[in-house]
Amino acid sequence: MAIVRLTDIVATMKDKWTYGDKFFGYTEEFNDNHNTQYPSLLITPPDSVYPEVTPRNGWEEYSFEVYFSDLYNRTAQANESIEQRWDNLQDLANEWLDMFLKSYMGTQAHKTTISYLMDGSLAIERRKEVANDQLLQLKMNFGFRIFSKCFAPVSNYPNQISGLTSWLRADSNATFSIPTKKVSIIGDGSGNGNGVRQTVASGQPLRYSYGGGTLDKTMFTFDNNILDSKNNFTTSLSNEQFSVFEVSKINAVSNAVFGYFSLLSEEFAVDGDFGSIINWTTSASTNGSYWVIDTANNKATVTTNTGNGANAIIKNTGSTLVVATGEVYKVTYEIKDYVSGTVRARAGTGAGTANNNDGIYTEYITGTANASNLNFECSWSMGFQGSIANVSIKKVGGASIEMGTNAAGNYEVSVSDGTTTLLEKTATVDTGKFHIGVLRKYSYSIQFNYYDSLSQATSSDTNAAFDAATSFEQDKFRLGCTKGSNGLVPPSLTNVRYLKGDFQEVIIYDRKLTDDETAKVVDYLNKKYRIY
Repeated sequence: MAIVRLTDIVATMKDKWTYGDKFFGYTEEFNDNHNTQYPSLLITPPDSVYPEVTPRNGWEEYSFEVYFSDLYNRTAQANESIEQRWDNLQDLANEWLDMFLKSYMGTQAHKTTISYLMDGSLAIERRKEVANDQLLQLKMNFGFRIFSKCFAPVSNYPNQISGLTSWLRADSNATFSIPTKKVSIIGDGSGNGNGVRQTVASGQPLRYSYGGGTLDKTMFTFDNNILDSKNNFTTSLSNEQFSVFEVSKINAVSNAVFGYFSLLSEEFAVDGDFGSIINWTTSASTNGSYWVIDTANNKATVTTNTGNGANAIIKNTGSTLVVATGEVYKVTYEIKDYVSGTVRARAGTGAGTANNNDGIYTEYITGTANASNLNFECSWSMGFQGSIANVSIKKVGGASIEMGTNAAGNYEVSVSDGTTTLLEKTATVDTGKFHIGVLRKYSYSIQFNYYDSLSQATSSDTNAAFDAATSFEQDKFRLGCTKGSNGLVPPSLTNVRYLKGDFQEVIIYDRKLTDDETAKVVDYLNKKYRIY
């Protein structure tokens, strides 16, 4: 039986508050801090007693006094009633209390920990103008008995269901600028590190917290913005199955809810394969510039670069890669042993950036006229001397997962293996309404669930031609745009569909949840966002 000390309890309380700043101390210390991020949590030092101490029982009863504070400035006062602001704050307080109590369910450090909220101990007091005339507060008092009895909550949270891969929320784990509201990072609540980020300010969405009216819950507002995982999704979705839940509001027809898992379905020349020279050939320039395959060190090197004339190239050949006009290729390579000059990748006349200096380079190249192979060139005029290694070439636009609106404004989900697409949609227009969208896939079938304030829909699509072994783990996850974009800001591709609307939460599992598990996640989202 685990003994829980006050230090453990306070640490757990702070951990479960993810909306703003959190403090342990006294109200006068809190009021002296003028840089607080709201809504905030203040836990004051509790009183405690030992009402029962026997050989079989060791209870300690804590009397907690907890303060939840939020700003209520003149702008908010003009748009939101004080009772609504208090209700919003109480929603957060209730969720926090529930999450805190859940922490003492089951086992802790492989020892039984039993606790409960004392009967009749919970009280809430609404307060105004505590430190200034623009601050609202909820004071929560409760008794907490801990040592040998567990509190059994009735709510279900996404991380209580196995297979959670990514959990992105507007109200938690976001890094943003308070003055500009621009969001640079959304952390992953699953613990897998599958968060998204955007370093370019022009590509960052805005974070709005409680402000009355439509801002009843915290949200990100997208308007031609993109966040992505930057690196490979750390948890595989290649097991023929997955589940995706999202909450958002789309304001404009023909714009996507949240991007997709960007799967660049065909991969060629991984790590260059220079060690065996498979599918690579060299061609010298007319005047002495040439590539040398170094099989021992798995790299290609230019040792001499003189004269003028045709380019010296090394190219991928054969059936493994046939470059086509209009197709987009993601090319990654490393320059090593750099001496001088520049080198660039090309697909036909479509050329990438001329790069120099040691380092890893990634770029997107569109195949143009005369394209048949992708090559790396160094001409006499480029003067390159050095090596390239760790080459990866991927064709953009293969398999994908998308959730968003179609051109008619219907909410639509689709899963493509690059050839065959599984697709379902709503019968009614979705734009302008907050909704819960659910996509579940297993083998060559998908199941679709949709909920908003006016309608609900359930449907499925099956196609035996779908390649059930398709993997959705090769590239990055993007939030804010569809597969028409390469993820750059500004995008270098045309006809990109962006989210123009408000995003609140996305939850992803690496398996198809059961109907019962799905209902639990939908119930969590509906209770939190009051969708229907």
